[in-house]
Amino acid sequence: LICQLGTDRYEYLDLVSGQQCKAFGLRREREETRAELLRQITENKEPVFLSDLAVSGRDLLCVGAAQGAELGEMLQMLLDWVHKNPEENRRDRLMQLAMQSTRLKG
Repeated sequence: LICQLGTDRYEYLDLVSGQQCKAFGLRREREETRAELLRQITENKEPVFLSDLAVSGRDLLCVGAAQGAELGEMLQMLLDWVHKNPEENRRDRLMQLAMQSTRLKG
């Protein structure tokens, strides 16, 4: 959700949600959990956006990705991967995954 909305909008919606809970006397467990997750992501400098990837579109073109939609799909695939495996946001690992993906398609 942070990736889709951006950090500022996410924080704003989280604030609004917290205020709604206060106003309606609802439990705030989810809001506290979301706030803690955002804090951890920010503190650990985990990759959230395409610009956070250790590779760029240029890097992927070097391993055979086609420009356009295929390049965008590959970048998104790598971003999805590092969302689940933030410790693997390393150029060597992402290039390896990109090459494997390119070979599978070709």
